Amino acid sequence: MEALLRREVGDDATRLVDGKDVLASWRGRAQTIALLRERRELDSARAEAAAGAAALEEERKKGLASTARKRNLESEARSMRAKMAALEERAGEQEKLLATLRSTAAERDTGKLSEPIPRR
Repeated sequence: MEALLRREVGDDATRLVDGKDVLASWRGRAQTIALLRERRELDSARAEAAAGAAALEEERKKGLASTARKRNLESEARSMRAKMAALEERAGEQEKLLATLRSTAAERDTGKLSEPIPRR
C-alpha cells in the first residue's frame, strides 16, 4: 500500500504519513492522499511566496540604488551648471578686455592716441 501511495503522491508519502494503520482502509488512504496533496500545494505556494519576496526585495534595492544615482547625477549637473556660468562670466569679461585692447591698439595705430598705453 505504501508503494501505491508513493506512486500516486510522490516520495513525500512516507515522510508525511504518521502511521501505517491509516493505510488500512480506502477512506484512510483517500484522506491521506488529499492531505499529502494539500501539503505539497502548500509547500509549493510557500516556495513561490518566498521567491516573490526575494524578487520584491531585489527590485526595492534596485529602486533605492536608482534613486541614489539620480541624486548624485542631479548634484553633479548643478555643479557643472555653476561652473559653466562662472566660465561664461569670465569669458564675457575677457571679451570686454580684448575689445578695449583692440580699440586702444587701433587708436594708437591711427595716431589718435597721443599718450602711450600704461603698462602694468
